[in-house]
Amino acid sequence: MCLHRHGPPRPLALILRNLVRVLRVEKEFLRRLAAFSCIFSFVFGCILNAPVLASAAKHETASHGAASHTTPRNDDDPNVKTVLMRLIVDEVRDIDLSHSTYEVVAEVLQQWQDDGAMRTALHNPDHKVVLTGDQLTAIKDAVLLPEFFIANAEATRETMVRSIVFYPDGTVDLFEKFATKINLDADMHAYPFGTLDLHMEVEAFTDDLSGLRFVADAFELGHGGHGAEAVGGHGVVKGNWTALAHYAQENEMTSMNLGGHDKFSNISYHIEIEHDFQDILQKVIAPLLVTILLSLSINHFCSLQFGANADWRIGGQITLILTIFALKFSLGDDVPKAHFLTAIDALMIAASLIVSAALMAGIFLNNAFQRAWPSAPALEARWNVLLPLLTAGILTWVGSFVW
Repeated sequence: MCLHRHGPPRPLALILRNLVRVLRVEKEFLRRLAAFSCIFSFVFGCILNAPVLASAAKHETASHGAASHTTPRNDDDPNVKTVLMRLIVDEVRDIDLSHSTYEVVAEVLQQWQDDGAMRTALHNPDHKVVLTGDQLTAIKDAVLLPEFFIANAEATRETMVRSIVFYPDGTVDLFEKFATKINLDADMHAYPFGTLDLHMEVEAFTDDLSGLRFVADAFELGHGGHGAEAVGGHGVVKGNWTALAHYAQENEMTSMNLGGHDKFSNISYHIEIEHDFQDILQKVIAPLLVTILLSLSINHFCSLQFGANADWRIGGQITLILTIFALKFSLGDDVPKAHFLTAIDALMIAASLIVSAALMAGIFLNNAFQRAWPSAPALEARWNVLLPLLTAGILTWVGSFVW
């Protein structure tokens, strides 16, 4: 004998039965939702992965190009004082793309062989002599020391400490630690992705090339030696930046100094840095892409054939566009104010255009359905196809800033 349970079904069974019924009825809706999600995820993944791949390629290129580049020089002329320049960058900070400046703290050691003037001024010492402060000032009045200036500096170089050492074999070391603000080429259209070339122009001004030549002997980031830490600039480059490579290049530059007729020795120190975009990705890019996705979802799934959806369709788009404007003003200095469009500016414009188009179309279609236009359903169906295509075109334009 089979016993059958009579009475109302259990709550769990009732829920499962209703869920199966809804899934059967909304099969087409779920299929469209899945396809829409896959397409947006693909576009979203392409936008995020493209800068990562481009960054890796740039890193590979910069790693191969990190060797020093020097111009041929003639060291056999006894009238030309050859000064070896050794530079260590202690800190790179306040990289400001809005004002195209950055600050650097560095140590420079100039080394040359005395021609007899220093030995005579020190009364022929037979031991190492170290001079600082007033002693260094006094020796400068008796001996012409090689001097340099930062040709692309924004402000006067601030000397922190300075000393001079004379060795019995005639070697002279002139040490200086300084800080200064330097101009940079902030043409970074792919921001927050991409790289910058920070360069510092060290140029002679007391003697032209007929009497003085600077030789790039060593260039390091920090005191980590020649290992991976020095190449990466860990602890040296401050902020959301990573050093990819660094090198020095010797040049011969014209100057207005000494009448403007002669050339002067110049060393251009380059540090190639890459922006770490993870912070901007979380603060700006991800919220904007989610806003675009929500706008497309509201447009696609809240059909105005049902009057109750008008509040969702129009009110939701208004909320999203106000969210974009609020995000833009809340970012402050997180996004540089450049005289050109960057990738982050393009994404802001793209999100505003997409949401604004969805809002205006929603207002127009709502009016069409309220007036019972026969063509209203067809217009809405065509717009549901046109908006994703428009979104894809606008996001392709945004991607052109990175690719």
